[in-house]
Amino acid sequence: MRALYLALTNRWLSHAEIARSYDGVASTYDAEWSVQLGSVTTSMLGHLPRVVFDGEWLDLGCGTGLITVKLPPESVGVDMSPAMLRIAARRCPQSFFVKDDMLRYLRKQPAASLSGVVSGWAIGYSKPAEIIAEASRVLRKDGILAFTVNYHDSLVPVFNAFTRCMCLYPGEMNLALWPHFPKDRATLLRHLTRNGFEQLWQEDGDIPIIPPNDQPLNLEWLLKTGVLAGFDHVLPLHRNRKLQADFDRLLDNEAPVTYHYFAGVFRKR
Repeated sequence: MRALYLALTNRWLSHAEIARSYDGVASTYDAEWSVQLGSVTTSMLGHLPRVVFDGEWLDLGCGTGLITVKLPPESVGVDMSPAMLRIAARRCPQSFFVKDDMLRYLRKQPAASLSGVVSGWAIGYSKPAEIIAEASRVLRKDGILAFTVNYHDSLVPVFNAFTRCMCLYPGEMNLALWPHFPKDRATLLRHLTRNGFEQLWQEDGDIPIIPPNDQPLNLEWLLKTGVLAGFDHVLPLHRNRKLQADFDRLLDNEAPVTYHYFAGVFRKR
């Protein structure tokens, strides 16, 4: 009932809250979380066709610039988190960075103006189908779209604990949320085909999530990774100690914690 009330009164989790969450983890994100996903990101980048690796490239949801630094000089990185963008600018001094919503930025670009659009683990925070459609519009013929994204059923034990905490603490809920992470590979491939993309490479699978340096998989560690970005504005995960204790109690440490993902490289026909 609390969630319904928040939705009906238009109090939804926004990109601004998600950006503030990522500001808070910018200093720990690479060491605590990027390392978990690095092999898939590297594999995706390794499948970019070098023959078209020129012209203007765009990195959507660039974060700390781990992908931007692999793109041609003067590429543009877009993100909503100022703290992430400051790290990216230090890492990639020859690139340009813009604080903006990724879909809004795409919509402002001229048709057939880019050689490549890349995104690592970000489009699920937006609307993947619309990102794909806009990428098709802004890419030149034979332009490249490459991205990694997690499916909605990633980190099931973590989000089961979160959902149960919402039931235990309805009065602590500040915002309603409706995640847009994709359901499955077939849905993504359907959007890509409909928008004129041909597949060069794709895979999906599961990445086991293991905290580095023998840390326990608990709320304290999760809050350093960014996986609960935005969710910590829905419930006061940083402030309510009783809620924190219940979250860890409800987190099933016996169940496998995996990141169910899709990765692909596509060419605009």
